[in-house]
Amino acid sequence: MAEYTIDSVQDLIDLTLQTGKFNGIPYKDNLFNLTTDLDLTGVDPLEPGKGWKPIGTWGIGKWFNGFFDGQGHTISNMTINRPTEVHVGLFGSLDGDADGADPTLNNPIKNLALVNVNIAGKSSVGGLIGSTLGPGISNDKPIKNCSVTGTIACTAVGGGLVGSSNNGYFLNCWADVDITSTPAAGRTSIGGFVGADSTGTNCVNCYSLGLVTMVGDVGAYTYIGGFLGEIDWEYGDSSGHPHCALTEVDGKCLLTQIGKFPNTIAGDHLARVEFNSVLYNDGLFEILEVTDDSILIDVPFAGNVAEDVEVDVQYVTEDADYATDSFWNTTTSGQALDGYSYGNAEGKTTEELKELATFSAWDFDDEWWLPDGDYPALQVFGEMPAPAPNKATVPSPANLSVDVAINTNLSWTKDAGDTVLVYLDKKSEHSPPTTKVVDNLNVLLYNPAINLENNTTYVWRVDTKNDSGTTTGDQWEFTTVVVEPEPEPEPEPEPEDVVVAGDRLLGVESTVDGKLIINEFLPGSKTINT
Repeated sequence: MAEYTIDSVQDLIDLTLQTGKFNGIPYKDNLFNLTTDLDLTGVDPLEPGKGWKPIGTWGIGKWFNGFFDGQGHTISNMTINRPTEVHVGLFGSLDGDADGADPTLNNPIKNLALVNVNIAGKSSVGGLIGSTLGPGISNDKPIKNCSVTGTIACTAVGGGLVGSSNNGYFLNCWADVDITSTPAAGRTSIGGFVGADSTGTNCVNCYSLGLVTMVGDVGAYTYIGGFLGEIDWEYGDSSGHPHCALTEVDGKCLLTQIGKFPNTIAGDHLARVEFNSVLYNDGLFEILEVTDDSILIDVPFAGNVAEDVEVDVQYVTEDADYATDSFWNTTTSGQALDGYSYGNAEGKTTEELKELATFSAWDFDDEWWLPDGDYPALQVFGEMPAPAPNKATVPSPANLSVDVAINTNLSWTKDAGDTVLVYLDKKSEHSPPTTKVVDNLNVLLYNPAINLENNTTYVWRVDTKNDSGTTTGDQWEFTTVVVEPEPEPEPEPEPEDVVVAGDRLLGVESTVDGKLIINEFLPGSKTINT
């Protein structure tokens, strides 16, 4: 294994100039590291008017069977105009399980974002990969941490991330690609993430958002889904098109051919049936009974016993397991169903796909993060913002303190770098507090401009703030010193009236109604209060 750097658009072009080779060196087992963002606007390296030439194509010695690490970089504005070609995408065809694949490398393609692709192809058309041939599901080597945005047009099989997948394994990937198909003769299937799953695909922790549209006639071989277009159909026979005897049992079709239906399970599978290459009744039928040499299917018998009829019976399990904790947007895709109604990706609304609770099984510590009001994003494509700040703690005065001096300072602790917003009010007037006394400052103390009032309970709160948002703090309270009021002075006694003569008080005889009665007085005497 050798490592090569992709430092420029020309280096990327060199990956596709020679089929199966990079500058004369076979792809196989070599690692290609993208070291910078690339813009493919106007890039048309080999055939004028056709745009980008896919890296690798179908066939031994032609597949891309190396390893590509985008290292968190983007490739933007890739245009492909190949409406008559198959295996179309940034990578045309990928074989991730090539014999001798380096066991030390875990991902055929990883850490790569394609932005604003514009692709036209015929079949096996995908934003990242046209078609896969076992890129890792058998040896736990997923295509990981990749995304695609843009538009795709095809006439047969197409998907937002990958067109057709054979034994593909995709982990932590997403696609927001509007995909349109104008069906031609033959099978047509499109999906927001995978166009068709031919065998054993598994998508883990993935989602798709794009609009999925079929234009024109939708025939018997047309499949469309929000996440996956056509689900895995397994042949229930060993040859694909056996010649069987057709007879009638209770009005149903009994197909007999020794050893031709070894994998079919009655009651667990649904059959899609062709008689002499003609799809019967455009529908799915229950498999009623299975023996060593026959199957009984829920297809009405037409009345003609045939000793030799070419029949193609395929089946799909009712719980087809091709997606794990993966979703599509039912609002933006325009699709309510997935995988011919039997897919197991989950349809969610836009609002649900912006809620953390939807992704309970995903890794938001090391792989994903959830921007405020947006869909999940991969951490590898940008440093995840710092988490929201921790709450301020250790208030002084301590919560519920009493006898606090009216000239006290308020203080707290917080994480370094966080700013604070401090609110303070009398509890009797505002609780919680609404008066902002500190506005977005990196401080640990507030000194009120004037003294607080005695005998008063105050409430206060410190909110912390950083680039990721604001964290509302706890509400604290304290009561200032209680000062006893001074006692009221005792009232002076009511004065009494006395009679004096000149400067001399005469004798007091008695008191009547609070007045002294003088029984002897001299002329010129007067009454005074004493």
